[in-house]
Amino acid sequence: MNLNDLPAPTIIGAIFGVIGVTVLVTLLFVYPFFYRLLVMEDWTLRWYHVGLGPFLWKRGPVPWCPEEQRIVVQNYYRGHLTKEELAARDASVALYREATELGERMNGASTKQPIIVPVEIRGSTSTSVSPVSPNGTSGQMSPNEIIPNVTTSPTATTTKPEEPRDQNFKNYVVYTVWPFIKSVLLHGVNQDIVHLQQRDTRTSRTRRLEKMHSRAAHYDNQTEHLFSFLQILSASVLSVAHGYPSLPSPRLSVCGVY
Repeated sequence: MNLNDLPAPTIIGAIFGVIGVTVLVTLLFVYPFFYRLLVMEDWTLRWYHVGLGPFLWKRGPVPWCPEEQRIVVQNYYRGHLTKEELAARDASVALYREATELGERMNGASTKQPIIVPVEIRGSTSTSVSPVSPNGTSGQMSPNEIIPNVTTSPTATTTKPEEPRDQNFKNYVVYTVWPFIKSVLLHGVNQDIVHLQQRDTRTSRTRRLEKMHSRAAHYDNQTEHLFSFLQILSASVLSVAHGYPSLPSPRLSVCGVY
């Protein structure tokens, strides 16, 4: 393409032109999408809505949703405790172990000693309580006075069991086929390396990892979600900027993680 023969003004214009187009696309499409997702917490937004661009400003208010079901972004600190939470967990574990050992010692001591029943309780065991009929008199109740159980009434309504959602072909594709395909294609992307390291059988290594992550700063999940895209973008640009000889190294690393 004879790029080396291009004059300096053309190269500078191309650089600033690419920067200008990137900023324009970010302001028109990326910024409305993330504002709607992270600031307004629109739980109905999907990744393909980024193509709507400026029309996202006129999308309207966010529909109501229960707080426990409103999952906008994932919890990036799942399983990573802070320093205070780690200390509280260790204290709870230590207290549980002490209580368990104390209970075992008490049970072991109680089995060796005979149980002495007080005289008052032994004397009252011979007495019996006669049932009381609904009319207030004591004695044996007649069969007509027995109150039927409400829960066993034949007139009780029974809920109809829900049909399996796999009966519908559309639901089968949406809830069964597509999650399976996505889990296979994105298997390596969804791996939590820190969580896998914490599953190590060596307690000392697991404890060291927990202390290391407890000292790290914890930010808002929305902030972590926003910067995760910037990290991927910067890593991609850095691989290209290093040139062709450096490209196989990150590719092999990504393939190894997958």
